[in-house]
Amino acid sequence: MAARTKSLWAVATRALAAGGFLWAYAIAVPAFAYDYGLGSYGSGAYNVGQLDATTISLTSSANPSTVGQSIRLTATVSPGTATGTVTFKDGSTSLGTATLGHASGSLTTSALTAGSHTLTAVYGGNVTHSGSTSLVLTQVVNAAAGAGSSSGGGTTDSGGGGGGGRRTLPSATKSSNSSASRGASSVSRAAVNPSHLSVPINGETVVFWDVPESAWFASYVSTLIEKGIASGYRDAEGNLTGEFGVSNPVTAAEILKMALVAAGRPLSSGLPQNPSARDDWSAPYVTTAEDLRFSVYAPSLDVHKPATRGQVIQTILEVFGDPIAAGENPFTDLSASSPFAPALQTAYQLGIISGDTDAQGNPTGTVRPNDPVNRAEAAKIVSIALATLKPRPLTTSSDPSSSAAGSEMMSDSGMPYRVNTYSLKLRAARQIPSLLYGMLSEGDLVTVVGIENGWAELLLPDGRHAFVVAEYLTEVK
Repeated sequence: MAARTKSLWAVATRALAAGGFLWAYAIAVPAFAYDYGLGSYGSGAYNVGQLDATTISLTSSANPSTVGQSIRLTATVSPGTATGTVTFKDGSTSLGTATLGHASGSLTTSALTAGSHTLTAVYGGNVTHSGSTSLVLTQVVNAAAGAGSSSGGGTTDSGGGGGGGRRTLPSATKSSNSSASRGASSVSRAAVNPSHLSVPINGETVVFWDVPESAWFASYVSTLIEKGIASGYRDAEGNLTGEFGVSNPVTAAEILKMALVAAGRPLSSGLPQNPSARDDWSAPYVTTAEDLRFSVYAPSLDVHKPATRGQVIQTILEVFGDPIAAGENPFTDLSASSPFAPALQTAYQLGIISGDTDAQGNPTGTVRPNDPVNRAEAAKIVSIALATLKPRPLTTSSDPSSSAAGSEMMSDSGMPYRVNTYSLKLRAARQIPSLLYGMLSEGDLVTVVGIENGWAELLLPDGRHAFVVAEYLTEVK
């Protein structure tokens, strides 16, 4: 009892020194309560002395950049309740600190020298949250442009390279429209960074300034480029810029395109229902996703926003047509209630993902299902999926032979119901973690042979029985 009282007093003293009023209330918890699992206050959402785990991500406003150019480094800590400070480092050298606001902090610097820099962001933690360190961001800094280069900035529409959205280019990477000028620029920049990934694309050798050959992701980026799955960013004239954007978060549109191309899926025609994909390079890919009823691509999704890890894995498995089933959960931060838990567990069992590792390469037991994925990580995931999975046949919502849509879902027994939500998963059992048979779309007719405990049992045309959440069905009168 004395030891527990001393521990509580130490925690309270630490918190009060940091100005924490609420923690003064925490010492009122009886020490014996810990023996019975009652060591919490209020709603029980927080245990005295137990710190919440955090993760931190790091992005750069311009990568590559040029010597003397100001870049903005932004660190984002999850969960969003974290407060305190974050330190930005170049190797072991501190570049400066920033105070978190809404779990985000930024630092602007122009002090980086020419070459590649291994940047990290370190969150120091606070009285309720543990500290954490980001993955390494490789910032490439090029020497100033020579007299033959244009000094103007520019933007890129990178959809053609497995990308998407508008990308701001540093002035040193912008060249004139002539091929001779582009060649001269490539030679001068190759002299600055001679050990970066060099890949022939359409008869022209392209050097990727943000992909050092020694980087862990270089081989995966090379695989995607060589197989035509991605080619990196392009400028306003459609010329390759030599930037893959390894530290930029992959968007929902980008990962969809990569997965569809990797699996060799034919693209649908027509306009997508999703307004964010209309009149855009992503339109045929999103239309295809809607026709194939991929669960992530609801009309309300902004396809140009970063995709989460869960969305990335769900999309890849659905594109390849691989069965998704819940299994052993090796991740401490993956809740069974997560809609992407079965997909992440399936990908783990298949060896497509292995979870996070620490600085020494040891597994941490986390997967961060709701965090974004940068394009380097996406390249690795797609490359492994390409080597691991064999694309399986898929049916579209307009295909009359589909076992999950249309009037063929009707039979002589049971009652007709209609799907009243955008997409609905067909499961093999009355539980969320179970094998997926396919997807239903809004308006599909199905045959219901029974409803029990909130689950509707369906009779499929091939004689199989499947289960869906009953509230998403409306009886046809």
